[in-house]
Amino acid sequence: MRAKALNLPIVELPAWYDVDDAEALQILLDELIDGRGFREVGSDPTRAIWTRGYISTLVKTCDLRARLNAMRITDRLA
Repeated sequence: MRAKALNLPIVELPAWYDVDDAEALQILLDELIDGRGFREVGSDPTRAIWTRGYISTLVKTCDLRARLNAMRITDRLA
């Protein structure tokens, strides 16, 4: 490992989920807006302050929840 050879500290981040479909976006909404944790890191739930702020804006201005629900209904019918 190059970092080790250069005596640089190595920190492994905890595993996370990708948000690349409606289902994962719903998980993110549940976690950041509704407070239902996906998982916790240490003793504090993950905060994601900037992401929470942006997602909150989308929920308020674009009716994101209704759009996700409509996508899920459409997917079930397909």
